[in-house]
Amino acid sequence: MRIQLVVSEAQQSMIEALRKQMGVATVKEVFNNALTLLNWAVRQRQEGSAICAINESKNVYKELQIPALDFCTYQPMEAIPAKTEQTISVPMVANGDMASEMNERVAHEAAKATHGTSVRPRS
Repeated sequence: MRIQLVVSEAQQSMIEALRKQMGVATVKEVFNNALTLLNWAVRQRQEGSAICAINESKNVYKELQIPALDFCTYQPMEAIPAKTEQTISVPMVANGDMASEMNERVAHEAAKATHGTSVRPRS
C-alpha cells in the first residue's frame, strides 16, 4: 500500500529531526516506528493500562495524553488476540505518594508479564 501525506513545514521539520535523532535513514522508518508505538499504546489501553513516562531522578511520572487513546476502551484479556510481547523492566521508585501509585502499577504489570495475571482496569 502506498500512502501519501500532506504535512506543514513545521511537521516536515519535526519528522526530519526525529529521523536524525532516531538514527534511521528514511522517513518510512520514522512512520513505521511511530505506527508500532501507537499500536502498542492502543493495546495497552485496551488491557486497562496507563501509558507513562517515568523520571526516577525526579520521582515523577507523566501519563501520555492523546485524545485518540481516550476512545480505546478496556477489553477483557480473552477479547484481545494473543501476541508475543517483549517485557520491559522498570525499576521501582522508592518514596512519596506518586511513587507508591507507580510502584503498585509497575508491580501489577510485572505480575501480569510473569504470571499472566490481569491488571486492574483504569478507573
